[in-house]
Amino acid sequence: MSNFVIKNDRGEDVAQGPKYWRTRSGGFEATNTPLVDSTGAYNASSKADLIATIAALSAQLTQGTYNQSAVAPTLDDDTSRLVEAAVHGTGAHRGAAFERLGQVFAETISETMGRQGFSDKILARVDTPERGTPRVEIDQHDVHAVHMTSAGAVKESVSRPRFIYPEAFWLAVQLLIDEEDKFFAGQSFLERKYNAALAATLVREDNVTRFLLDLAAPIANDIISFGAFTPTVFGTLRDQVWRWALQTPHCIMAVDLQRDILADSDWHDIYSPVEKHVLFTEGKFGEIFGIEVFTDGYRYDTLRVLEEGEIYMLAAPATLGAKLPLVQMYSEPINKHAVDGSPRTGWWLGQYEALVIGNAKGVSKGVKL
Repeated sequence: MSNFVIKNDRGEDVAQGPKYWRTRSGGFEATNTPLVDSTGAYNASSKADLIATIAALSAQLTQGTYNQSAVAPTLDDDTSRLVEAAVHGTGAHRGAAFERLGQVFAETISETMGRQGFSDKILARVDTPERGTPRVEIDQHDVHAVHMTSAGAVKESVSRPRFIYPEAFWLAVQLLIDEEDKFFAGQSFLERKYNAALAATLVREDNVTRFLLDLAAPIANDIISFGAFTPTVFGTLRDQVWRWALQTPHCIMAVDLQRDILADSDWHDIYSPVEKHVLFTEGKFGEIFGIEVFTDGYRYDTLRVLEEGEIYMLAAPATLGAKLPLVQMYSEPINKHAVDGSPRTGWWLGQYEALVIGNAKGVSKGVKL
C-alpha cells in the first residue's frame, strides 16, 4: 500500500471512488467505473485513455483541486494505547508512553522514507560497519593492453584504488506540541505530526541530492537549454550519458515538463504512462524510451525540490552515486515542563548519513528557458 493518497475536493480517496473524466470545462464527471481496478491498475480502454487519465489527475493535483496526503500508519492495539497514554496520561506513565511512541514513529519513518523522495530511487546504498570509515570506491577502467607481433616491452598499467570519503550530515527534526493542542486536536494530531516529520526529512535529503547533481552536471556534460520540450531534447540529454557507455534507467523532471508531454501528441508514441495508481502516488510518471520518469511536482508547494523547467537524466545507481546510512532514524522524548516550565512535549528525531555523486559523466541536466 502506498504511503500517500490522492483526495478530491470532498476529501474522498479518488482510487476508491468512481472514475473521473476530464470535461470541456476542465472539471470531472463521475461514471460507474472505478478509477482503479482490483489489481491497482487504472481502468483504461486504450493507451490514449490511460494518458487522458494521467493528464486529468496531474491537472487536478497541480491546480489544487485534488490533494495528495500522507496516509497515517495503521496503528495496532498496543500503539493505540500508547497514543492514548501520550495524550491523556500523567507523570511517569505518560513520559514512558511518549518515549515508546517516538520509537515506533521513528521506526516507521525509517522504513517508509524515500517512497516519494527520489534520493533512494537514484542512488545505490552503501552500508558502513560500526566503527568503520564511510567511503565509496570508484571502479576505474585503468588497465591497458597492447598488441605485439614480436617480443618486446609491455608498458606497465599500475592500478590504484580510488575512494571518496564523503562528509556526513544529520537530517533532524525537533517536534514540540503544546498541551492544549493535544486536547483540542485529539489523538490523530500526533499521527499527522509523524507525517510532517516524514515529509520534512525526505525533502531535506532530496535538496542535498539535487545540490550534488547540480555540481556534477557541468563537469563532463553540457547543460542543455531549450525552449520547447521535445523528444529530441529528451534524446539529447540521454545521449550525453550514453556516450560514456552508461545506461540511463532514471530521469527526474519538474511537473511543468510533464504537462508538456501530456499535451503534445508527438510524445504519445514514445511515452508509456504509469499503469499502477500506487506508483503514480509515489511520484512515478511513466517511461520514455524505456527510462523511468519521476517527479516531485505532486507534493505540496513547500515540499517540492525541483524548480520549473528542470530535468536530470541519470545513470544507473551503481554508476552514479551512493547513499551511506550511518545512524538510522531514532527519537528522543522532549519534556519542556522539566526544562523551562513550558507546557510542551515532543520528540527529537534524526538520522546521520552521507550522499555521494561519484561520477559526473552520469548526470545530464536540461533547463527550459
